[in-house]
Amino acid sequence: MFRPTPILFALCLLGAAACGSDATVTDAGGGADVPEGPTITIGAQDFGESAILAEIYGQALAEAGYPVAQQSLGGFRDLVYTTFESGEINFAPEYAASALEFLNDNAEQATGDIDETAGLLAAEAEAR
Repeated sequence: MFRPTPILFALCLLGAAACGSDATVTDAGGGADVPEGPTITIGAQDFGESAILAEIYGQALAEAGYPVAQQSLGGFRDLVYTTFESGEINFAPEYAASALEFLNDNAEQATGDIDETAGLLAAEAEAR
């Protein structure tokens, strides 16, 4: 099981590993120092930036030797968190401020300071 740091969590969320039935798997092999573990299943929200970032992360991880699966979620942030909980995905590109405001029911805590926002996001995520 992978454990996120607060900053890593702010950029992409990690959880329990599992692979959806319509996911594609890539394994570039070649990462001699890659720890053994489950396939990293990356979930992409239903908009271009999310799909592009998911692909970039997936290709980078695959090049490093990690087994990777891409999972199109067909929806938005609410589906990301649902699929984390169900184990369908364990990684997703994310905007720190948007994730914080989603998790805190739009309490308007996000700031222009990434360190502050990431800290608040990490605390909110830890509570879950």
